[in-house]
Amino acid sequence: MYRQIIVFLLTFQGLILSQRSQPDSQKELEVQNSAIQSLKDEINATKKRIQSEGRKEKSSVRRVSNLSEEISLLQQLLKEIKKEEKLLIADISRSERKIAESEEELDTLRTRYAHRLSTIYKKGQISNLEKILSSTSWRQAIYRTKYLKIISEIDQKTHDTIRSLLIQIGRQRLELEAVLRKKRRLKRDREKTLTSVRSKKKNEQRELVKIRK
Repeated sequence: MYRQIIVFLLTFQGLILSQRSQPDSQKELEVQNSAIQSLKDEINATKKRIQSEGRKEKSSVRRVSNLSEEISLLQQLLKEIKKEEKLLIADISRSERKIAESEEELDTLRTRYAHRLSTIYKKGQISNLEKILSSTSWRQAIYRTKYLKIISEIDQKTHDTIRSLLIQIGRQRLELEAVLRKKRRLKRDREKTLTSVRSKKKNEQRELVKIRK
């Protein structure tokens, strides 16, 4: 019964997602995670039923049936994980594009910053204080002071922008690496579980044959 409900929900969910022109990847991931959690809960419930069965023929038949059900659920789970992988890969592609854009902007800022520094602080240029003191009038001194202050503020903002972009790019890359590790680990664990359950089913079927002899 629970399995039929879950299959219906997953099918209904698939129809809804297919009608969306611009899918919200975050919401889709949440829906996929919810469906996966429901399947996990049913798998755990099935495992508990398997553990409670005895070694008699009737129980052995039931265990084989339960294991078949668990295999079917795991196969469904793997399908849902593959759907989730596609969503994650799409998110990764978007993140990589953002990183490329950020790196391009960072290179532009670095070039501008380097040019500004070479222009203002090039070798042989008199100091800012000397410029102010060498002014021929108090108006010129005030003008030069304000000008140098503005340039200094611009340089600081440029520096802060570069630093912010560096932090942002670093975080994006860390998130990408975490997502990739999670995706690979999840798929590997589920495939391993499926192989184990299939092996249990074969063993149980052999035991059933022995009991019936």
